[in-house]
Amino acid sequence: MTTAPPRLQRLVAAFDRSLLQLAPAWAASRAQSRVKAVAYRQAYEAAEKTHLRQASRDFGSGNTIVTMTGAALRNQARHLDRNHDIISGGLSTLVQNIIGPSGINIVPTPRDVDGNLVESLVDAILPLYQAWSKRPEVTWMHDWPSVQRRTGPLETRRRPRSAWPGVAPCR
Repeated sequence: MTTAPPRLQRLVAAFDRSLLQLAPAWAASRAQSRVKAVAYRQAYEAAEKTHLRQASRDFGSGNTIVTMTGAALRNQARHLDRNHDIISGGLSTLVQNIIGPSGINIVPTPRDVDGNLVESLVDAILPLYQAWSKRPEVTWMHDWPSVQRRTGPLETRRRPRSAWPGVAPCR
């Protein structure tokens, strides 16, 4: 934004003062136009690239961006959830609206080589899935919808593995 020389600014200010005495409506209209012009100029400057506003770069897909910054985003979300009650309520509402009371429904759709749905296999998988969804995690404290609503250590908890296949480790 370029500014006018001081002498011109003083001349315009004197003209505005005299116009206010002679034609107040015209002076008010002129002042409103000046405010609008400044707002338009500032809006235009907001889109310009400066040392404070760098041009945005494209990093590829959303998965790439989350891979690069996923841990920082998760940590920030957890911090806000723990320390700000409004954010906590908003996140709870968001999770409840996205996942819902019955969880994200999974419907098995096994297909044969020709791409046709195999109904007999669906009938075999559904009871197994329903039995598993009652206790899907190692502590047996939550059902599948509550596991989907939870974040953090519950989903990433791992049981210790045995060095020998088929042998359960002792805790």
